[in-house]
Amino acid sequence: MKSLSLILAMAVFLSIANAQHIHPGQHAILQGNSTIIGWEGDKDAAILKDNGWFFIRDGVNTLATFMISAYPAPGKFKWYPRNGYLPSFITEFEEKKCAVSIETFADKVTINKHNFVVAYSRVTIENNTKEEVSISPRASIILTPLNKSGNGKVAAGQKVHFDYAVVIDRFGNDYERPSADEIVAAGSWDSHFEHMKAHWEAKLAQIVSINTPDSELNNAYRMGFVYTLITRDGSSNYHTGEFGYDVMYNHDYLGILNTLFKIGYYDNGYEQIKIMGQGVGNYHDQYYRWSLPVSVYLQKTNDVKILDMDSGYVYKKCAEAYAKTIKDLNPTTGILNSTWDIDDDGLWTWDNESALTGFACYKYLAKLKGDKVEQKKAENAYSTLMANINKRLNEMTAQSGMNYIPASLELPNEKMPHVMKKGSSFWATPFWFGMNWDTYLAGGNYECPIFDRIDSTYQWGFSKMKNEGFAAHNIGTWVDYGNGVSSTYNAAFCISGLLSKNYRQEAIKSYQYMLENGQSAPYGFWEMFQAPDPNNSWSGKHPDVNNNWYCCPHQWGQSGATQALLDALVAEFYDGRVLIGRGYIDEWCKAGKVTEIKNYPISNNGRMNIRIEFLDKKTVQLTLNGSKPTNKVLLNLPIFENNILSVTAGKIDNQMGQVLLDSKVEKVVVKLKK
Repeated sequence: MKSLSLILAMAVFLSIANAQHIHPGQHAILQGNSTIIGWEGDKDAAILKDNGWFFIRDGVNTLATFMISAYPAPGKFKWYPRNGYLPSFITEFEEKKCAVSIETFADKVTINKHNFVVAYSRVTIENNTKEEVSISPRASIILTPLNKSGNGKVAAGQKVHFDYAVVIDRFGNDYERPSADEIVAAGSWDSHFEHMKAHWEAKLAQIVSINTPDSELNNAYRMGFVYTLITRDGSSNYHTGEFGYDVMYNHDYLGILNTLFKIGYYDNGYEQIKIMGQGVGNYHDQYYRWSLPVSVYLQKTNDVKILDMDSGYVYKKCAEAYAKTIKDLNPTTGILNSTWDIDDDGLWTWDNESALTGFACYKYLAKLKGDKVEQKKAENAYSTLMANINKRLNEMTAQSGMNYIPASLELPNEKMPHVMKKGSSFWATPFWFGMNWDTYLAGGNYECPIFDRIDSTYQWGFSKMKNEGFAAHNIGTWVDYGNGVSSTYNAAFCISGLLSKNYRQEAIKSYQYMLENGQSAPYGFWEMFQAPDPNNSWSGKHPDVNNNWYCCPHQWGQSGATQALLDALVAEFYDGRVLIGRGYIDEWCKAGKVTEIKNYPISNNGRMNIRIEFLDKKTVQLTLNGSKPTNKVLLNLPIFENNILSVTAGKIDNQMGQVLLDSKVEKVVVKLKK
């Protein structure tokens, strides 16, 4: 049996070494349940599996194994991160009636003045029987033992730790790796765990803290941020993933950066903005919405001096992006020409939504700059494009009778093969990453029909998905790539629901769907994922390990899910108004349910704390402290619509379902009618 295990391990290793041109979803080790262990800014994070094995890249291409976990079975492994969000992953299972755990994390270690990322693994075996058991980790020879733990036998009632370490990355350098003795001398598993923990806790302290009644959402939010920093190469290159998409895609990067600024992570902000446009991909939408992350950064930090730094480099790039967008407009129709921005050629509505966002944000930047000429140009471009989009929608409605926003401004959905395929998410592409929502926050005025058809579009799409046999809150998948049932973009498609009347709660519920059905890493997702498989070796409800697409975790999709959660709870308009609870779900509107949002970034580099507590099913209390907003606070839970009986502060707007509060108000109690 031992020989068979070694043969299987070698076969896996050889398949990896020769898999350069194999789709990651089919890769012998990368497929299925896979996460990453590494350090902020490393080059090649290791790929960790649910059985505790991990694949070391950095020119080595070696699989670190523990043969004690070599034989998977349906639901055999429990797999989770320490404390719910630290990148120290624990695998638990039973072997020979002993409780076994493998916990692995990575730490940055300096040896001989060189920086390394070292993976530290601890195998714990607890013999709960009444007899001695012959059992050991049987670790790879590439792993350096850090302690001495017996002779391959564990006495009855005994718990034994086996600690190991190995270099997994050199931050893109090619200097010599340290010796085994040097690794041992660099410190124990426990000391490096404390260093790793302190680092990530300090990073998490820089961003907004989210604690809802759903602990899975809370942990996913934190874990998503940690994954984002690990997938970054160097000080600034945020990659989409660590395999498959281990590059910086220009339009992915803008989305990732925008979310980082929204959650209050400004580290190296100016340099991050300066490299926008770098990376790969012939995506026009990158310059359509170029000004979005720049405007979010400035709206939050008030760091307007960057518009003049380096001879006005950032402002000039925004102006260039605006000019490129104008050049892409068709002179006859006034809407954008065909692009490949959603991975196929077409007159995509999403492109036009992105351009509206870009124009609104560029107008804001021009105003900050004091450039009245560009401000007026952006304002006129916005109004003209809005009118042309609506004109085209009215023409299409007259021709086909459609009552929704189509994916393409060329044909109604029913005539678009990409849309009509079973399980396709193409119907929701006008809402991808909530461009209309970001436009709204930036002060863009939306006009009919592109505004009043948001509800009917979600209704059309969700009805199609239901009729095809899919679960509620699932937008679908990118059907021309790897199929599957859903995608890492599921929540990103539902940010626009915050602008709707009936689909406001989908921003959160679509994320919950991902967490309940789509995790192939602890709080990580393949770009497109399969239906849950009861034969998955990871216990719980997780996708089939075969034919997922294209990397896991996928950080652009994760950035959309993070924005969906955050903006559903709290969002700030560019004029300083703070909107609280727009997507707050009904399930949390019960006695004793509390949501706390701390360190939320607001204008003038402020940080605000928010607490929403239901004292009973008809009484909700909002508590505010920290920095004061520069404008009013709007408390706007879905349950408030035509349902507010009284308030202890502020003004009631029952039609809008909100309470308007002065920025100085620190507490309000809202009584509901029912």
